[in-house]
Amino acid sequence: MRYVQKRILGDGKAHYRFNPPQYLVDEGIVARTELGTDVPNVKLLATNLNKKIDEYRTNKKQIQNIKRTSTLSDLIDSYFLSNDFNMLRDSSKHDYRYFLEVLRGTSGSKKFMAITSRDAKVSYERWVNRGVTLANHVCSCASIVFNYAISMEYTTFNPYKTVKRRLPKKRKVVWSQEDVKKMLDFCYSDFKYRSIGLIVQMASAWCQRIGDMRVLKWENVDLHRGHLYLEQSKRRSVVFLPISDDLTEMLLQQREDFGFQQYVAPRTKPYKGVYEPYSLYKLPLLARKVMTLSGLSK
Repeated sequence: MRYVQKRILGDGKAHYRFNPPQYLVDEGIVARTELGTDVPNVKLLATNLNKKIDEYRTNKKQIQNIKRTSTLSDLIDSYFLSNDFNMLRDSSKHDYRYFLEVLRGTSGSKKFMAITSRDAKVSYERWVNRGVTLANHVCSCASIVFNYAISMEYTTFNPYKTVKRRLPKKRKVVWSQEDVKKMLDFCYSDFKYRSIGLIVQMASAWCQRIGDMRVLKWENVDLHRGHLYLEQSKRRSVVFLPISDDLTEMLLQQREDFGFQQYVAPRTKPYKGVYEPYSLYKLPLLARKVMTLSGLSK
């Protein structure tokens, strides 16, 4: 068994330890660990650990295979395999993947070395048709990928760095508590909108960002003690917030229906068999639909 050491200790039994090379430990791929004395279990554990090593080495080769003739799609895949991406929070990974798939759909087949500032600006204007906020997010992620390419010495130029981004229109209308209640009444009367209603109720009750509520996980909600534990995505501040009786009632009902998966307010229908959070693009579309149907200002 690769990287497995056998030792006879004072109890007279053969003990096994997984002892990989130091560089794999330094990279955080695997750790040195005791595997125990049960040989079948030792083999299973060692196989799984070596599988991680093999996947890492395969990914490393794919990253190193980026050439001047590689496409933007190849570069995006290389970024997804990088430490830069893997060190991100899970919620950030989810969002980056979404925006970079938009980028891939626009320019993925082009050679990344051939993409010019003009190409980047034309693509940005196409994204603006789907929304200024979306366009800005995609442009930021595209710039991150090219900065990664520069750091890996694949290129020296970031075509998205020069794109002049538009400012979203400032919101001037502030909802009253009655407006919030009106939206919740509408959402909770139709199961397909219930998670959207819960996102709004949590954001309103805790004064937190919609984006943080969109990807909130059950591990952050302690209904027994009645509080929320949250690391805010924007400020990285950690907050402990009480859960009101009304919100507790809704969370208990939600957990009864969706407690089998990790997200508090996922899409009410699975996508490819998996319950996922609403995307940054889909949630505003559905929210605006709800606002229209319930007679609220957008």
